[in-house]
Amino acid sequence: MLSSGITAGAVCQFLNWGIVEEKDISLTANQIKSYLIRGGIREAALSYPNNKWGYGKLDVYNSFQVLKG
Repeated sequence: MLSSGITAGAVCQFLNWGIVEEKDISLTANQIKSYLIRGGIREAALSYPNNKWGYGKLDVYNSFQVLKG
C-alpha cells in the first residue's frame, strides 16, 4: 500500500528531527505514534478511531505544529 510508505517517510522525518538534529535523542516509537495521531486531520461527522480512516488523515506538518505547542 502507498499509505504505509508515506507513513514510513513521516516517521523518518521525526527520527531525523529527534535523533540526527538532536532535538529529542530519547524519541521513542510510541512518542512518534502519538505525535502523528494528534496531528491527524479529522472529519467532525466521524468518530475516531474508525475502520476506514483510523485516527484521521496523516498531516505531518500539523504533527510538528502540535509538537511545537
